[in-house]
Amino acid sequence: MVRTGIGQIRILFDIVFNPQNLIESSSRYTDQSILNRLRIFISVTIFFILNVIIYALPLSLSEIGFIDGTRLELLLNNSGIIIASGFLTYSLYHSGVWLMRGSGGLISSYRIVMINTSIYLAIIFNLLWFGTEQETLRRLFNWTFQEFFLIVADYLGIYREISGSEDFSEVPTTTPNSAMLEPSEVALIIGVIISLCYYLYVLYLGTRRVHNLTRYESMLVAGFVFTSVPTVFATTALILGVFLDLPPLFQVG
Repeated sequence: MVRTGIGQIRILFDIVFNPQNLIESSSRYTDQSILNRLRIFISVTIFFILNVIIYALPLSLSEIGFIDGTRLELLLNNSGIIIASGFLTYSLYHSGVWLMRGSGGLISSYRIVMINTSIYLAIIFNLLWFGTEQETLRRLFNWTFQEFFLIVADYLGIYREISGSEDFSEVPTTTPNSAMLEPSEVALIIGVIISLCYYLYVLYLGTRRVHNLTRYESMLVAGFVFTSVPTVFATTALILGVFLDLPPLFQVG
C-alpha cells in the first residue's frame, strides 16, 4: 500500500481485523462539489494505479505472470488485468446498487471498489500468480479457468472456435488430483478464498453503510458482482480472442 508511518501500520491492521474502516469515510464523499468530486476521483485513481504497480512489479521482475514475454510486458499484463478487473467491478457494482434503487453517488462507489480492489483483489491475483509457479496448482488453475471459459464459450455459441469440437461432452478433460497438493499449496488456496471473502465483505459493507441498502439488498449486490465480473471478463476475452488478432499482452494466458 502507498502509505507511510502510522498510517501504514493502521491500514495494515484494518485490512485484516477491521475492514469496515476502509470504507467508513466513504459517506462523506456523497455531497461534494463537482471540483471536489474530480479531486477525489483523481486521488483515488492515482492511489489505485500506484498500488497495483507496487503489487505487480516484484512478480514481473521475477518473470511471473500469465504470459511469456519481457518484464515490461509482464508488468503491463499483470497490472492491466487488475486494473481492468477493478473498473469492470466498479461498473457492475454500481449497476447493482442502482438496480436496487439506492445510490450514494458514483464517487462513493468508485472509492469503495478501487480501494477494495487495490488491496484484496490485488492479493488474490498475486496469490494466483504465485500459484502458477507450482506444478500441481498450475494444472488445477488451468483446468478451472479452462472449464469456466469453455462453459461461457458454449453459451456464446463460439465453443467450436475455442475448443475445436462441436460438442462440450466431446472434449476430454482431466480433473487434477487435489490430494497431491502440498501443505503450502493448500495454504495458498485458503489464502485466495479468505481474500475473496474479505473482498465481497467490503463490497457488502459499502453497500450497507454508504448506499444505505438493506442487508438482503447488499447481499444481492455482492452476489451479483461475484457472478457477473468473471462472466463478463471471460465473455470479453473470448470474443476478443476469436474475432480480433490481438497481441499476447491482451490475451488471457
